[in-house]
Amino acid sequence: MDGHIINYPLIESEDPHFDPELYPNHVLLKKTAFSCNYREIASMLNAYSKISMLKNEIKYYAIGSEFVATVIGVGKNVKNLKLMDRVIPNGEYPFTNSPDITPGLPTNHASREIEILPAEKLFKIPDLLEDNVASAFTIGAQTTYSMIDKLDIKTGKKVLITGISSNTSLFALNALKNMNVSVFGTSRDPRHRKKLLDIGLDDFFVLTESVDNILENPEINKFVAHNGGFDYIIDPFADVHLFKILEVMNMGAKYISCGVAEQFRIKNELVQINLIFARIIQNNLSILGNCLGTTENLSRAVEDYITGRLQVVIDSVFKGDIKGFIERSFLSKERLGKVVFRYD
Repeated sequence: MDGHIINYPLIESEDPHFDPELYPNHVLLKKTAFSCNYREIASMLNAYSKISMLKNEIKYYAIGSEFVATVIGVGKNVKNLKLMDRVIPNGEYPFTNSPDITPGLPTNHASREIEILPAEKLFKIPDLLEDNVASAFTIGAQTTYSMIDKLDIKTGKKVLITGISSNTSLFALNALKNMNVSVFGTSRDPRHRKKLLDIGLDDFFVLTESVDNILENPEINKFVAHNGGFDYIIDPFADVHLFKILEVMNMGAKYISCGVAEQFRIKNELVQINLIFARIIQNNLSILGNCLGTTENLSRAVEDYITGRLQVVIDSVFKGDIKGFIERSFLSKERLGKVVFRYD
């Protein structure tokens, strides 16, 4: 990965000791399943650089961002959860109800089958949110619903989603299907075109890495010439698309991004920042950032899933096969949707 060999064993260790008195605001969880996200690449490479310098210490790092779990222990002050409740992480950001709780995801080690976590950072789920979907839900759902709220999308407008086969973009596509808007997508890989059109994409544009201005792409150039530009852009990878995509934004359009592609390395690119600012100012463009979302965003996404208004694309499920899970999650170009690991 990124030029490094990463070993990925499945390790058995002792369960953590949970005392309701010592952890009054926490619960003990037993995970049923977990999944990884693009952010794990940076975590693994960072862990690799530190682990490689260790001498006698145990050399491993538990990965994972999302999970579904059952509560098997409850702290003495916890009121919102009880034994046998099913929960997923609540990545509410940037606020929490307690100064002792860090905003954002409750764990970067979701692959730990048994884990102690703050009750405030967990979201109780109904039975209709099945385990495979629940273990791959929080980040995509909470982030997407937050971005859609910030964009304040109006009826009849055109939305462009970049990196359309990424997990965040798939959540956005499925959420936007409930709105009276036209949804378009871009990707550097055309292999999933039919599946994406079947999900609900109105059209699909194939990009190449060498294109500095998105209007140099003949498909988009032809579309914009006949239909005008886009009113909203949802982009999971700002460093890939932002500087190239301004030309296809309509007057007063809004752009929002929730991440960068090169989050695990520094990539220097020469950009003409004066021309970029001039374009933003002259066309009254809004450039927005987004990190995760609120509890209300997550709650609404769960409700939409339960009522059939939100579909979640699951690529595959692995039981016990950590090799298959890791390689499908990070190395497979055939993957479309979330990859889930279930404990036996």
